[in-house]
Amino acid sequence: MPFVTGVDEAGLGAIAGPLTVGAVTLEVPSTRLDKLRDWWPIKQVRDSKQMAEHERHKALTLLLQYISDYGGHIALGDADVELFNKYGHINSLTFALNEVSDNICLGARPSLVLLDGVNTLPPGPLDEVEQVAVPKADRDYFLVAAASVVAKTTRDWYMQELGREYPEYLFEKHKGYGTPQHIECLRQNGIGPHHRVKACQTALGLRDPKHGRRERLT
Repeated sequence: MPFVTGVDEAGLGAIAGPLTVGAVTLEVPSTRLDKLRDWWPIKQVRDSKQMAEHERHKALTLLLQYISDYGGHIALGDADVELFNKYGHINSLTFALNEVSDNICLGARPSLVLLDGVNTLPPGPLDEVEQVAVPKADRDYFLVAAASVVAKTTRDWYMQELGREYPEYLFEKHKGYGTPQHIECLRQNGIGPHHRVKACQTALGLRDPKHGRRERLT
């Protein structure tokens, strides 16, 4: 049977912390998309955005057991805050996707890569492999949902560690996203070393995302 890889990311729209890309490669009955939609070997795994934190942890445990029993591979790629602040949003995403591509190749080579969204992987070691990008694939395909669980859980663990190191920012609660709670922490404590500077300036109203920096608010 062929191997297929699902790919998804977590943290792309955050204003702090890394972007994490997860990939799950498993042996599947078919590479046909209609067959893959129906293949859902672990019912507890679904789009990570629709799951509570404890549900994601349970799903990851079941996924790891499935991989242990039936073979497969998990790969990760990430782009840290330094990359975002130095090279910007698009280049950071490309870096993380390149890294996950390299790590996918450390396991079984897939016959198909299925991605959430509209973009395939950048040029690299999987150029000869068929790639299909599907909007909302994390909702409709098990492999992409599994990748979303891997990416989200991994990134959340990292943000919880940051929360212990920087308790004033409450990273363990909002996971680096631009929630009202997080923005209030920024107003009280300023932009910290794990923040994406331009994104934070925009969230604080100090920068117009289309036209650059605004005058400081008074």
